[in-house]
Amino acid sequence: MGTWGFGIFEDDMASDVRGEFEDAIAEGLGGNAATQRVFEVFGDAVEDYDDGPVFWLSLAAIQLERGILQSDVRENALAAITPNLERWEEAGPDEMAQRKVVLDELRVRLEGAG
Repeated sequence: MGTWGFGIFEDDMASDVRGEFEDAIAEGLGGNAATQRVFEVFGDAVEDYDDGPVFWLSLAAIQLERGILQSDVRENALAAITPNLERWEEAGPDEMAQRKVVLDELRVRLEGAG
């Protein structure tokens, strides 16, 4: 996996999703249009075992930061937490525990936004 830390955006896919979303916003697109662009660029990743959960988590986190969380993105991100955590099993128990803290914090924020 192209991951260098435990944070939501410390992953190649997550960083790319964030970058694409931020670029779209900088170009003057609104939240819905920026989200659509992210789907156009990274839509194939949604069904990928590794990248799919990262896609949903990062998109939800960036929408949360912007105050424009869409309900379908929220629901998909909540569903992606467990598969993403399972992805960390191979990294070892300490690393998995650190990622769990990050995902638990995101879960609380997502549930509070619903």
